[in-house]
Amino acid sequence: MGPLLFALLLFASLMAWITYRSFVRKVTVPDSYAGLLFTKGVYVRTLPSGQHTLIGLNHRLEQVDLRERVELLAGQEVVSSDGAPVKISFVLQYRVQDPYLFRSNSTDARQSIHLLAQAALRDSIASREMESVLPARAEIAEELKPRVAAAMQRYGLRLEDLFIRDLMLAGPLRSVFTRVLAAKREGQIALEKARAESAAIRNLLNTAKLLERNPQLMQLRLLQAMKDSTGNTFILKLPAAPEVAAMAEDAVELELGGNE
Repeated sequence: MGPLLFALLLFASLMAWITYRSFVRKVTVPDSYAGLLFTKGVYVRTLPSGQHTLIGLNHRLEQVDLRERVELLAGQEVVSSDGAPVKISFVLQYRVQDPYLFRSNSTDARQSIHLLAQAALRDSIASREMESVLPARAEIAEELKPRVAAAMQRYGLRLEDLFIRDLMLAGPLRSVFTRVLAAKREGQIALEKARAESAAIRNLLNTAKLLERNPQLMQLRLLQAMKDSTGNTFILKLPAAPEVAAMAEDAVELELGGNE
């Protein structure tokens, strides 16, 4: 084999290898990702994680993260039905369910979701008075979930969870609302105290009626108190038995007869 023939074979092998690498190449999609395969700018299919062999030219692979995402929507100021402004921040937990819809239906799916969630929040707060907003965090979050989940589906996303993180009133309203809550608590305390005193009085009245109908219970209760008490002196005046009283009367009569 002459040098010229060897050079031609080497050149042919190199060209074959370059042609093979141009038409056949291996790509790897990492775990927890999906690969969007485009050929000449046209979407072809979605590749799962793993290694794939692509045959042909003009292929482009775009990777999409499928892991859960957490977004904080902070400082959204909304107005209640009675005109009170309130600042609310809430958290969205979601993941990409359809990578192609996620990339194709919006230039910025994240911003679109934020705007839709804010609109749903405004509608929910606008239907409530301020007094009912603060204790209804969980209820408001549950009300928002179906609307936000439906909006996310249009962008290939799946809502995992939504919850309200902070709910704050403006400075002057906060002090007014704090005073109102304090007044309510004081009123509840006074009401409970009055109920307790009323119950105690009813118990005393029932006890007095019971003792009035059963005088022996007073003696039993007194004996019980004496048994449970130590270091105290009790002076009792017990009524005389009928026999003892009769003997006392006889003794008085005999003494008067003797004196006569």
